[in-house]
Amino acid sequence: MKYCISKCIDIYVSAHYNDGIKIYYILLFKKGGNHMEIAMAVLKFVGGVIPLVQELLKTFM
Repeated sequence: MKYCISKCIDIYVSAHYNDGIKIYYILLFKKGGNHMEIAMAVLKFVGGVIPLVQELLKTFM
């Protein structure tokens, strides 16, 4: 029997242009480990954070 805990947190961040950015941060833990889902969740999170950081840098510079 596999134990799986899946948590999905939707974070809405208001960027410089008042656009809602939806960042999916998924934590997936499985007994026995399937690292591909974890890697994809991290890539989705980083892909959502990078444009936000760019907009913040543009604002302050």
